[in-house]
Amino acid sequence: MAMSPGVTKAVMDETPSRNQERALALTAGPLGGVELRPSRAFVWLGERAAAREWVLPIDARPRLLRGARRRRHVDIGPCSVSYLGNPALTVGLFVFRAARKALGRGR
Repeated sequence: MAMSPGVTKAVMDETPSRNQERALALTAGPLGGVELRPSRAFVWLGERAAAREWVLPIDARPRLLRGARRRRHVDIGPCSVSYLGNPALTVGLFVFRAARKALGRGR
């Protein structure tokens, strides 16, 4: 697979993950980042640390991936992207559930 200009590396975890929620994490270098999951979002400024994250709950319980999936990582300059499961589906589920909650139609 040919790398695009500016993409420094694209790697895949060695061990497949089971029973984890799908996720898409975007990090903008030292500025911070966001991790989207269908049931919640994590937002942080600066380096990521559990004590300095804001958690935005969308749904009461996470839905776990049944099959084994590998987490993928791509670094683009100072930014990085990692995902478990299909990132387009992850974003779509997050937006759908967030809209349901905002409209008062969530469970």
